[in-house]
Amino acid sequence: MKYLFGCSYENKTYYQREDDVSRTDETKSSFYDIKDKQIDRFWLNGEGNRYEVDLRTGEFAINGIKFKLHDDELDDKLEGKLRLIYYRRHTHSFQGTNETSHKIEFHIGWQMTDEKGKNYKQIIRIQ
Repeated sequence: MKYLFGCSYENKTYYQREDDVSRTDETKSSFYDIKDKQIDRFWLNGEGNRYEVDLRTGEFAINGIKFKLHDDELDDKLEGKLRLIYYRRHTHSFQGTNETSHKIEFHIGWQMTDEKGKNYKQIIRIQ
């Protein structure tokens, strides 16, 4: 894969295997091993770059340069409420029955629902 994920949770660090097979159930992907964990930070490494989301603060980082996408007034609401967003989007192009291209976009970010039920979501897309 172009980018492999890693994360920290409960004072542990987890890295996705290159074959994307779970360490606890070989019929599942690597994400199965962390899906129920309270993740602090989640990152993608590949092509000499690191893309990260901090689920404690809502901050993102690219190669160590931190930034946030949300407004400052949300800062006090975020702690302990952020849920990880991570998915890959595959786009296949065909000419007749021949595949002409296959692109993968990686998406990482966070989501939270405040006390009034309003949903917030911040995602970065890596191509």
